[in-house]
Amino acid sequence: MAIVQTTIFSKNLQSAADSILTDLGYPLHAETEEKGVFRDMEMCTGTHFLMDDKILPASCFKECLEGKIPGIYEVIRIIEGVPLFSEKHINRLDNSAACSNITISLSKEYIMKRIYYLAKINGIENGNIKILLQSSKDKSNPKLNWYMYFIPHHYPAEKSYKEGVAVILYRAERANPNVKLTNTDMRSLIDRELRERHAYEALLVDAHGNITEGSRSNAFFVRNNSLLTAGQDKVLPGITRDAILEICKTLHYQIIEESIPLEHLNLTDAVFITGTSPKVLPVQRIDNFVFESARNPVVLDIMKAYNQLIDNYITANKF
Repeated sequence: MAIVQTTIFSKNLQSAADSILTDLGYPLHAETEEKGVFRDMEMCTGTHFLMDDKILPASCFKECLEGKIPGIYEVIRIIEGVPLFSEKHINRLDNSAACSNITISLSKEYIMKRIYYLAKINGIENGNIKILLQSSKDKSNPKLNWYMYFIPHHYPAEKSYKEGVAVILYRAERANPNVKLTNTDMRSLIDRELRERHAYEALLVDAHGNITEGSRSNAFFVRNNSLLTAGQDKVLPGITRDAILEICKTLHYQIIEESIPLEHLNLTDAVFITGTSPKVLPVQRIDNFVFESARNPVVLDIMKAYNQLIDNYITANKF
């Protein structure tokens, strides 16, 4: 059971959230993996990146981007040279494109070959690759540009898995949860709040006071031997989230797909978030609610099963 210490939202957080909702014509928000303003802070690590199948040096990366034009994207984690669950990420990229009325002319095989090639020319075996599809800003010559590049990754330390992490609540929701669409202004505001409050992630709260998902993760709430998580129509259908749902079926844990009202947090035994970088990460604190998630047997079972799933995938797909 959660321990409540003080109020849920800080005045600064509430004010920032309300301002965003007003300025953006509520509720137009989206999640991204990276920090900062798209043009100035989108980063490419490594030595080279791909743009429309051209190999370019990382030094000219920012010059090639189309400013703050929105785009759809995927982030794939590379472990020991293996793109983790790559086929599922590519399928989700196709879905995001279809929902955005974008036609992708790149085959799955073509994308996979480019992922391996990019990793090879950069000499990177462990990291995150971002695939970004972006329309040209030249209205007279509409064109779909695609980029593939390594991005800075922020994997939790071992201590975070053993003790859990702090997260905050943030009033925002995305207009189209099923599309992985860049919204860097929102990302920048959330990242600033995370830095100021020394938190790992922000859980989004909708207009009805329900927790839906993390700004770059999915969230699960444990109550006895059952797990609650927002329905797929309310969240980005995370690759890790889907794997956890299958694991829970195998382990005979009940899954209830519904959003979590804020007033029910004190009824929750444990919380964890899932995603490409954090995998399955226990939550120790949500604002002023404190949990012992890292010691919860249900959370530990799921963490163990997911890590084994990753190990099996790498073994099966390693050259």
